[in-house]
Amino acid sequence: DNNGTQDAVILLTQNPGGSGTFYYAALALGTDSGAQIGVNSLFLGDRIALQTTEYQDGIITVNYAERRPDEPMSAEPSVAVSRFFVVRDGELSEQTQ
Repeated sequence: DNNGTQDAVILLTQNPGGSGTFYYAALALGTDSGAQIGVNSLFLGDRIALQTTEYQDGIITVNYAERRPDEPMSAEPSVAVSRFFVVRDGELSEQTQ
């Protein structure tokens, strides 16, 4: 958020006990004391295959594979997806390219 403290984007996984595994991108903003405070998270997908996460010029890129819309959730993810995020007004926001 350009306030001179170190921030972090964290990829979270939730396994609620069913067959799904839910993935999120979350933001933790650095404070003056050096601590980080979780701010918000955005849903990425269910049973996706995370690949890489990159940061360049203020843009966070999360790359992963997902299934085609007509495929069952049991199919192996094979469709490449890149999503782009920025910190805007102290929150993680998706940016369309």
